[in-house]
Amino acid sequence: MLKFAWPWLILLLPLPWVLLNFFKNVKNKRTAVAPTISFPKIAKLQQAFADVDMATSHTPGWQKILIGIMWGLLVVSLMRPELVNDIAYSKNVGYDLMLAVDLSRSMEIVDFSEKGKPLSRIAATKQVVANFVRHRVGDRVGLIVFAEQAFLTIPLTLDTGAASKLLDNLVVGMAGERTAIGDAIGIGVQNLRKRPEASRILILLTDGDDTASHIPPIEAAKIAKSDGIKIYTIGVGNKLDETLLEEMATMTGGIYYKVANVDDLEKVYTQIDQLEKSEATEKIVLIKTPLYHWPLLSAFIIFMIIYIVNTRRYGYANEF
Repeated sequence: MLKFAWPWLILLLPLPWVLLNFFKNVKNKRTAVAPTISFPKIAKLQQAFADVDMATSHTPGWQKILIGIMWGLLVVSLMRPELVNDIAYSKNVGYDLMLAVDLSRSMEIVDFSEKGKPLSRIAATKQVVANFVRHRVGDRVGLIVFAEQAFLTIPLTLDTGAASKLLDNLVVGMAGERTAIGDAIGIGVQNLRKRPEASRILILLTDGDDTASHIPPIEAAKIAKSDGIKIYTIGVGNKLDETLLEEMATMTGGIYYKVANVDDLEKVYTQIDQLEKSEATEKIVLIKTPLYHWPLLSAFIIFMIIYIVNTRRYGYANEF
């Protein structure tokens, strides 16, 4: 769709006509009051210049038309025309998933295995969660990482492919050494509370108990419950506060899972995949392509045509 960023500049269109009429009226007034000079040798002057062909200053009609078109093109260029894609809306049947992943130092412990191959907790988590995210077509996925501090790493997005790739860049210890479960839930609540109801899901994976939160985990879970956010908790390893994780999940309508290997972890995410999905309207794209340079280029071409014709007609080029 063609639109103009500054459409009000069309008011400049009659400006040349207004100025020409203004100066024409001023000139007529000056001519009317101009004194008459009597020159005694006027006859001799007329005789001396009788054979001289005086060039007329009259502008041809076609040039006037081109000048008018050139001015119109300049005004159009100033109005900043742009091709704007219609705002596209799509009905996405899916849910809003905020993933919270523990990056405390204990996630480096190698106590997972896949097909007999030992894996660290973080390696297994990256593998399973990345695969889970890649297949979330129609879902909005975000990522929170936490340890001593909690950070929103990926805001809710439909680009699950990019989110899956960013998961590979997670590094144990990047958020500190201890565990702030309550703070991670708090950030999740902030990013989910404005999403459609019945689609707000927080999946929290941790291998320890809460040791660094500014917000007590239970208090954070109560806030999540009041905002209609379900918390699914996943416990990895042996040093867990399972009572806390189960209470938070049960309180919000979620489920607590205890996993010990890659297969268990994959089964958990498969079960979560069966969650009821809700419909949400998503604004997809608004792309603007500037077009001002085309009328500007056309005006320049017209100017050059008039200039070249006049230099040949009146011989201006010989003066340079």
